[in-house]
Amino acid sequence: MPATTPALSQRLRRSVHRLARIGVALLILSTLMDRIFYKVIAVADPDSIYTFDRVVVVFVSDAILAAVGIIGFVLLFALPIRLVAKGAAGALGLAGLAVFATIALAFHVDAASVVFWFRTVFGVGVVAAVATFDRRQFHQFVVYPLLAVLAIESLVALAQVFVFDSGVERTRFLPDAAASAWTIAQGTAFGPYQLAFVLVVGVAIVLGSQLAVRGQRIAWSIAGAATFTIAFTAGRTGAIAVLLVVAVYGIGAFARRSRRLTALASITAIPFLAGVLLNLDIWLARADKTFQSDSLDGASSGRIEMARNAVEMMMARPLRGYGLRQWVAGLEDLQIESSTTTPVHNIPLLAGAQMGIAAFVLMLTWYVVLGYRALRTSVAATAIFVSAMPVLMLDKMTFDDASMMIVGFIWLAALDHHWIHRNEERYEVGSSSVSSA
Repeated sequence: MPATTPALSQRLRRSVHRLARIGVALLILSTLMDRIFYKVIAVADPDSIYTFDRVVVVFVSDAILAAVGIIGFVLLFALPIRLVAKGAAGALGLAGLAVFATIALAFHVDAASVVFWFRTVFGVGVVAAVATFDRRQFHQFVVYPLLAVLAIESLVALAQVFVFDSGVERTRFLPDAAASAWTIAQGTAFGPYQLAFVLVVGVAIVLGSQLAVRGQRIAWSIAGAATFTIAFTAGRTGAIAVLLVVAVYGIGAFARRSRRLTALASITAIPFLAGVLLNLDIWLARADKTFQSDSLDGASSGRIEMARNAVEMMMARPLRGYGLRQWVAGLEDLQIESSTTTPVHNIPLLAGAQMGIAAFVLMLTWYVVLGYRALRTSVAATAIFVSAMPVLMLDKMTFDDASMMIVGFIWLAALDHHWIHRNEERYEVGSSSVSSA
């Protein structure tokens, strides 16, 4: 170890790294249990139409997140210069967000604010911990647990649709859906859109990893089942994310004349399109809502109005915002007459409304840096980057749902991992160092 590294014993260092690897794997797997094991600790906004705006909830994953976060901070303090030198923009950007969250918390403290702050801060430790993984460790403790999540979620969701008819009632989301249409899949997640986010990000990370041929075939089969499942979530952000991943791999395959990248595009596209055809009534209803609405606000389910509200809140309190999870308080303070109390479905705008304009600028700059770095890294890294962007720009789940925040942390960790290991021979799919991909 370098002379500047604190004098930890070799055995202790190995133990801390081992705990970090096991903890990250358990954290990924714990997202399957959040719907079963949770506790309501406070009332936040009883009048909200969204469950997690009404109450403050802690999950089993929160306990694991805290443990892994603490371990990650131990590693971070031991290797701070190396982490910065490696350009771990995911961890560093999240640390910047945690600073703004801490400032916002100082001005307004309640249960909802503390829980959000807690998850954000410990998320920094998680992303930093994964940044210390080598290629083999990333496969064993990130990719393989993700494969297990994809397999279980797909199995449960497809059983809900085709066997038990126990998914989300179709008319809850689509009042005009055909009565003969299947229920909407949600797996073990709290909703179908959350399920789609888990699946598409997981698929992008799995497909972007070089696995042994035997494991690769299994991984590709599970990824295909997951993209097929996304077609039964009826979520437009999920569909956009799938199409973006397909486009990235398709363009990469054409530019590099790569059979492997063509295969990855096909694994993502063909099962999803097959699922859309089987569930065509639902998707036609979604298309009708999108393209036949009288206004852009109607087509976007009120997102334009939410964005205007967020801008108004940022302008009213540009330095510190209205506080973490204080969206409704901001609407009431400004006496905004809005058709919905739902927080804006855009993470940079939501960060700005809650933490001030500087946080909004940080989020936008951070996403640009992550995207530019992914483009410089590889086709695989670019596919991972675009897999989360529709949700980050068109939803709010990664700011108020514990499981989705964890998926966001793993997404950041995967981007950092691919960047840090970009020069390893034949590691990156479609990288500049692999001419044939």
